[in-house]
Amino acid sequence: MEKKPGDRRVRRTQRLLKASLLELMKEKPFSSITVADIAEKADVNRATFYLHFSNPAHLLQSIGDDLLEKLQELFDEHQDELVGSESIRPVLEPVLDFVIAFQGLCTLLFDHAQESQFPEKLLVLIQENGAKLVKALPEMHLVEEAPYLVAFLAYGVNGILQTWVRCGMEVSKEGLLEAAERMTDGVLSQYQI
Repeated sequence: MEKKPGDRRVRRTQRLLKASLLELMKEKPFSSITVADIAEKADVNRATFYLHFSNPAHLLQSIGDDLLEKLQELFDEHQDELVGSESIRPVLEPVLDFVIAFQGLCTLLFDHAQESQFPEKLLVLIQENGAKLVKALPEMHLVEEAPYLVAFLAYGVNGILQTWVRCGMEVSKEGLLEAAERMTDGVLSQYQI
């Protein structure tokens, strides 16, 4: 019987494999985790693993992709509130709340950036959503540097998030929001027409 991506058994097996990898990562370095380790922890055979993922890095990327889907849903839910905002706060605050809610997973994905490809994919997500927001600013569509401004802000937000997570979130959310506002308000004020 052919399994469809929406098949409950497929989703259950994938969840089990993901949970098994995360458990193993608490026990030993990612680089020493094998497909056999994951399959054994999940109590499935290696062939079952290969039906879903090509290797442990692919599995870790899938975990990151799941998290990014949730973040995109957050952007979509708040899109109307965010469009036209001339401050970074309404955009960044829900993202920081999201990172707080998934702190352990974000830390793991940033710590294994090469294998997870999470920072690069997060940057793309921030750029795509940020482009919509920047273009919605008054007269911004007339500014030829708009794509560069979006890239500058996206790299900045991505860097802020990575640094905050890697530093154990020692700066309060409110302190980080205030700092981000100071940084971006100076840049955005140059484009007020």
